[in-house]
Amino acid sequence: MTSQSKKKLSILVADDSPDNLTYLKILLTTNGYDLIIANNGRDAYNQAISAVPSLILMDVMMPVMDGLTSIKLLRSNQATKDIPIVVMTALNDAGDSDKCLQAGADNYVPKPINSKKLLLLIADLLKKTA
Repeated sequence: MTSQSKKKLSILVADDSPDNLTYLKILLTTNGYDLIIANNGRDAYNQAISAVPSLILMDVMMPVMDGLTSIKLLRSNQATKDIPIVVMTALNDAGDSDKCLQAGADNYVPKPINSKKLLLLIADLLKKTA
């Protein structure tokens, strides 16, 4: 495969926890992904509009704008409506996963994040959009 045919995929990670961002940065960059970082839902929305990443990992509870509101805005924008979005959440009530999916997320992963499951989920979603 030539370097032109193997485009590096970008993932927008939106999380207000420095520890989570560090963990995801190491995990994703060592697995060959370019990263775009956002610290809140509004920043995630703005970053997604300007960079149009291959996939978005979105925390739910963040300052300025929560992840679910950001997802709804991303789904209503023509440029970002088809980007796969995975919600990362510490919320574990029975209805929380439904709220994430109803907001427009493609899938969700509970925190603490299982790295193997997350990487498999990312690969599967990116394969579907290729």
